[in-house]
Amino acid sequence: MNGEIRARKSRSAFPASRKTMDTDSWDDVWAAAARDACNWKSLRRRRQQRQGAAAAAAATPATRVRKPRKKEQHKRSPLNPEEPDGSLKRWRFDPSKSPWWKLMNRRGVREPGTRAYLKFRRKFRLPLTEVEKLVKEAQSVPEWKDKPSGVGHGRGHGRHPLIIKVLAALRCLAKGVDVEEVEDGAQISQYTLALFVPAFVQWLSEVVGAREIRLPKGDHLDRSLHVYARLGYPGAYCETDGVHLAWDSCPAAHHALFNGKESYPTVAFNVSVLHSTEVIYIAPWCAGAKNDKTQAQHDYLFQRLRSGQIEPDRTYYLYSADGTAVECKGLYAIVDGGYHQWRILQCPLKAAAGEDAREWSERMESVRKAVERTFGILRKRFRILRVAFECQSPAQIEHTFRACVALHNILLRHDGRDTMGHYDTDWCTRGGDDMVAREDIWAERCKHVVRAPHNESSCNSQREPGHVTLREKLITHFGVARARYELAWPKTAAHARPRMPWSEAEANLGYFDDEEDEQPDIEQDAADGPTFASDAEDEADEGY
Repeated sequence: MNGEIRARKSRSAFPASRKTMDTDSWDDVWAAAARDACNWKSLRRRRQQRQGAAAAAAATPATRVRKPRKKEQHKRSPLNPEEPDGSLKRWRFDPSKSPWWKLMNRRGVREPGTRAYLKFRRKFRLPLTEVEKLVKEAQSVPEWKDKPSGVGHGRGHGRHPLIIKVLAALRCLAKGVDVEEVEDGAQISQYTLALFVPAFVQWLSEVVGAREIRLPKGDHLDRSLHVYARLGYPGAYCETDGVHLAWDSCPAAHHALFNGKESYPTVAFNVSVLHSTEVIYIAPWCAGAKNDKTQAQHDYLFQRLRSGQIEPDRTYYLYSADGTAVECKGLYAIVDGGYHQWRILQCPLKAAAGEDAREWSERMESVRKAVERTFGILRKRFRILRVAFECQSPAQIEHTFRACVALHNILLRHDGRDTMGHYDTDWCTRGGDDMVAREDIWAERCKHVVRAPHNESSCNSQREPGHVTLREKLITHFGVARARYELAWPKTAAHARPRMPWSEAEANLGYFDDEEDEQPDIEQDAADGPTFASDAEDEADEGY
């Protein structure tokens, strides 16, 4: 009733419109004015309630009280109940209480060979010293830089430690699991890790990979060429082969492009390595249906070798039939029989015409296994490469693969195994038991090489005249060098660079001086976080 009276009084405010508007229009105006009056009453009531709440808050101590939600009252419980009510720490993960944080602070975790060192490396594939280098370099990214809470550090609460986030990313690569599986070990929310891990993997690929995956130059190239010359292949630059990674989320419209010999969608990479399993180049990704010949045409390293852009003045010597050394130029790569017959690509023979050619071909098969061994090491060390990728783009698969290869090279240089074959102690001695065993295995394999007057090859393979010429020179050199006993076999890494047992390493550090240190710390090992069934297998794979 009061609203209608107010609306009638408001008719005097429209003297000009009253003559032109009909009765129905004025009824609408009065109804709208009545609603406004009712709304004004409700607004005044709410204002009084807010004023009363503000007065009550001013009378209470200055503490922040978090208003409980209905869902939290029934389903959600605080992550840290020991924290006081109203504290943000009560509802956030605390990485300083995580098992990984305790593992990082164990005694001897930075000393090679100790139990803590081996356990940390088995979990994250890198020693703590190398992880700290990555964290220091990643601090340059503003979004990842550590930010503590408190005055002088900007608005908002502090960020979780970057090193724990990096360990979570390394654990995902090592085990091929989702971020949800590492949430308990890192004590960081899976939603935070879901944003950080893909970005960190891409950073590893683009920044760290560009630095660690590099072509050999200078003294490193000289020693690498010396290794291949001692194996019987002077002038060999690298070993190359293709690897396929399964892509489970390939769009159905693209299955014809990515379905290759594996009969399921894959993404292929052409990878070049040294004999020490150090990866020096990864070609851009190709669809899995592309064969080695097609990939070779798009390989930038092969293009540079063919055009003479890589070490064009590098010389090496090959023996002629009369035993004189002839100077040659032009490096080449060792590949399998699926590539083109270019001069820079030398592959084993499918059918050998003589004894020297038969043994030259079989020995090349053994030497070329270094690239296959590299793929096996990568798949064993980083299990994410063994499962089918569920990402939406092949570029994400390439970032993951490059990140794993970069970490592989870091670990290879940390262990000093990138210099395998650079020293005389890395080679089998002539007449020794290890050399006799290798010679017997080689002789048994040579029996399966077919002897024929020429080499059979695919009809769609591109041929260059220099391919056969260089191959005949290499076979001739191999026969002369073998007759002069100049060829040798390298030792395995386990024999050439053995690791120190953990008991000896801890004894050298004085850890067994106390009686309580004589037994393994089983309780501490159990508190280092959840483990997987494959951890014992990883321990055997890494040679611990």
